[in-house]
Amino acid sequence: MMEWILSACVLTAAVIGLRYALGGRIDPRLQYALWALVLVRLLLMPMKLIFKVGIHSGCGFLCLWLLNSVAGFTGAYFPINAVTVLVAGFLGLPGIGVMALLEVLSM
Repeated sequence: MMEWILSACVLTAAVIGLRYALGGRIDPRLQYALWALVLVRLLLMPMKLIFKVGIHSGCGFLCLWLLNSVAGFTGAYFPINAVTVLVAGFLGLPGIGVMALLEVLSM
């Protein structure tokens, strides 16, 4: 995360430095293209984070759905909501184990 912020700052400083070094002789289209690079760099990290959360949540949902499919054999049922999906998605099998342990302790 820190390298993302640092690279965005360096890129912004380079664009500003280039504008002042050339003293306004840059074509406006080139200026827009340079600022578009800065914007893409700034938006890239949040998009990667959103994509990662989505993939992990999808895997968590699939795991919980599979576990609930065989709930008749095990007797354990896990509600599928945002919290359980994120726990299962990010913590994987240990997270499902913790949820199972909490389910057993709450009985």
